[in-house]
Amino acid sequence: MEYIEDIKLNSQEGMIADLSGGGLKLVSKRNFEPGENMLFLFYIKDKPLILKGKLLHKAINIVQKTTFYNYGVKFLDITEKEREDIISFLFVLMRKNRIR
Repeated sequence: MEYIEDIKLNSQEGMIADLSGGGLKLVSKRNFEPGENMLFLFYIKDKPLILKGKLLHKAINIVQKTTFYNYGVKFLDITEKEREDIISFLFVLMRKNRIR
């Protein structure tokens, strides 16, 4: 848990706009460059997931004079268990949305 607190202290907020077993789409107000590696901390079923990812591409979106950066991220060194946890979570989420 102490490791997670260290990550939180040295992190920047962003929003996951899309998630898959292989990567994610990140939206942030911070400007990073493609090729950078980062640690991502997010929670699935109240369980913290810390994954390393590489920024593959960047797009800029300006909304009401505010600049947002959209990044395509590929997970690096992800275990099969972590990938399965993400896919399982997404499958349950999709089923819940379909029932509504």
